[in-house]
Parts: sequence; C-alpha cells; structure tokens
Amino acid sequence: MEERLIEFKTAQLAKEKGFKSKSRYYGGDGKLVEVPDIPENDYRHTNNVMQRFGYEAPTQSILQTWLRNKKILVEVRPVDDWSSWCYSIFMEDCMSPFFEVKNNNEYPSYEDALEAGLYEALTNI
Repeated sequence: MEERLIEFKTAQLAKEKGFKSKSRYYGGDGKLVEVPDIPENDYRHTNNVMQRFGYEAPTQSILQTWLRNKKILVEVRPVDDWSSWCYSIFMEDCMSPFFEVKNNNEYPSYEDALEAGLYEALTNI
C-alpha cells in the first residue's frame, strides 16, 4: 500500500512554516507534477525546482516526523467501534511540558484524521 501524500492546502501551510524535504511537488494549480531527479548539491535543485513547482508533496509520514522533531505530536485514535477516527495534538508549551489540543471531530479514515491533525498542528507553529 502506497503512503498517502499530504493535500495541497497542507503543503502550502507546511511551506509557509518552513518545511523542506526532497520529495514530490505540487504545481501552483495544486496538481502533482513529476520533477526530474536533480542531485541536491546541484544549484538547479534549489533554484529551478522550488521556483518552478513551489510546494513539496511529501507523504503524511514525512511531515509527521518533521513535526515530531519540533516536539509536536499528532496522535490518531479510533472512535468507539473503530468506524471513525479522531486526533489529538501534543506539543511543548511555555507553561507546561505538554499541552494537548483535542479534536472531537470524527473522520471516516485514519488518513483523513491524520491529514486534519497535521494541518492543525502546522497552524500552531
């Protein structure tokens, strides 16, 4: 099973918050584009690829790891009979070691809940 890519709106917010990773890209129209494999040490990678395509399209897992390295944890859990999913966000806070943002919305799949949690976590950076 292929991992799910983050959605375009999440990619836009991730870029705004400083996320950088060698991954796939979204064009300005929100469509996934194939990018030629340019070595990272090649000046064209930074200059041309990022200017031309603009928004990275990593998997949810890659973005989740980036957030976790910033001490922001997105946790997804089943609701009642596992027919829907919700998320919580844990992060460091100046007042306490961990601050939890609970979301009681229910999502039809784990990936949908994770996407919503990733987006909300980015808004808290």
